[in-house]
Amino acid sequence: PPPILTLTDDDIGRGTAGPQGVARLIARLEQALRAGDVDGAMALVHLQGASAEVRQAMRESFEQLIARPLAGIDLEPASAEDVAPVERDGVTYVPNLEVGGKLVVRLEPGEGEDEPTATTFLVGERLGTYFIAAAVEME
Repeated sequence: PPPILTLTDDDIGRGTAGPQGVARLIARLEQALRAGDVDGAMALVHLQGASAEVRQAMRESFEQLIARPLAGIDLEPASAEDVAPVERDGVTYVPNLEVGGKLVVRLEPGEGEDEPTATTFLVGERLGTYFIAAAVEME
């Protein structure tokens, strides 16, 4: 039978830590968003330990981003506030990676808006590859 799934180095992206790794993550996210590829964007998220609800929330975030024209993506330093635990519905969440920065995804202004809107994602490195961090329940 034919293979169910074929992975290449481009899919795995190992050994991309450092500035090139962040640039690669940004390029792959930009490509996925411009192509309307939610699954491609989701592949850039480190989902280990993430609940079904968090996975669905990430998917919905990407769907909303895809619905608007992309202005650009930049890496910025993450503040202590960015990485602080967050409580929602009685559950405390933390990033599932050691955070090394945040991606700021800027969208073109919508109708009636003067300024671009932005969404941020925390990023971190895992085994030599940069990923978008997911929220996991704090233990």
